[in-house]
Amino acid sequence: MLKHFKLAVATLALGIGASAFAGPALTSISGGSLATSGSDQLYGWRFTLNTDVTVTALGVYDDDHDGMEVRHAIGIFRISDQALMVSTTLGAGTSGYLNGDFRYDALASGFALGAGDYEIVMTMPVGNDDRQLISASGFTSASELTVTAGVFGSSSSLAFASGIGVFNPGMFGPNFEFGAASGHVPEPATLALAGLALLGCGVSRKQRRLG
Repeated sequence: MLKHFKLAVATLALGIGASAFAGPALTSISGGSLATSGSDQLYGWRFTLNTDVTVTALGVYDDDHDGMEVRHAIGIFRISDQALMVSTTLGAGTSGYLNGDFRYDALASGFALGAGDYEIVMTMPVGNDDRQLISASGFTSASELTVTAGVFGSSSSLAFASGIGVFNPGMFGPNFEFGAASGHVPEPATLALAGLALLGCGVSRKQRRLG
């Protein structure tokens, strides 16, 4: 058994790249309200990365898991100089892939994001039916980052959102998936847990329209 366990761990270490360890930044959300837009708006949240990561996908909350009514641009901005670091556009319909309550568009190649302060923002065109979660009563995030505030803005195109602390703890429309930074070797404990797994082989539905 020990021999097989070591083989499984070695296989994971050799055969799986950083993206294989990808997971969502926001891992669970509870409470809050579902909101749509009364004008062309920006929804998002600020966060601090505690370590370097590789962003592998950007996504949008899909409350009914049935796809998006309209296109949404999503981007991550660096707070210090408001520079756009990485972005994509999630198309209407069932493009991309669903993971939990979020629908993601995978990046063609992973984007390296260093430790620091950022905000993730999505566009919300006026009056669309893609309801997003605001003012959550609770949430959990990956240990690599800390959510610091909600952000809000008015724009028809992707832009840095300067309205800070709006609908805290966050306007959880956008989300992202990430893996280990390029060249990072997973800790032995991580590999061991993955090897053991191999061997063992509601949010509130109140809708609001924001004016």
